[in-house]
Amino acid sequence: MGMTKQDLTRRLRCMKAIYHDPPTPEVVLSDEEETLSRPSFKAAASSGDFTDSNKEMSLIRSDLTLAKEEVTRLVVEVERLQAFKQKLEESGKQVADLEATIRQMEEEVAEKERSWRALEERLANEATSTYGLGFEAALEQVQLLCPSADVFGADVGKVVIDGQIVED
Repeated sequence: MGMTKQDLTRRLRCMKAIYHDPPTPEVVLSDEEETLSRPSFKAAASSGDFTDSNKEMSLIRSDLTLAKEEVTRLVVEVERLQAFKQKLEESGKQVADLEATIRQMEEEVAEKERSWRALEERLANEATSTYGLGFEAALEQVQLLCPSADVFGADVGKVVIDGQIVED
């Protein structure tokens, strides 16, 4: 940007001071200087100074307008960034909540897996126990139905293949 706000303010104060209280030198004038100080020359010089001052004032106004536009643009940008920051903070809170939910669910899954494995082991033990008890009950029935049968070699882990009892 061209000038800062402070520069513009300083310049405007100087311009106002010149308009209200123009400097008046108190020196002895030579003939040439006296000619220059005549009213007709002063009017011409004053109008030239006035024109220069108007041009400078116009430039200052232009710079001020540009500065105001820049300030407006920056205010809008700050508001946009503040809204973005707020959304970002809200999103951060949501992420934290979701991460907490994920941790809780992971703990629940781990607990359910432990429970499932324990149940699986218990059921496997029960199945083995039931199979063993069923085998023992079958042997007792065979001994009852055929008391002369030798069931001493019978084992849960053996099978009959080609009329022979062999390991499974």
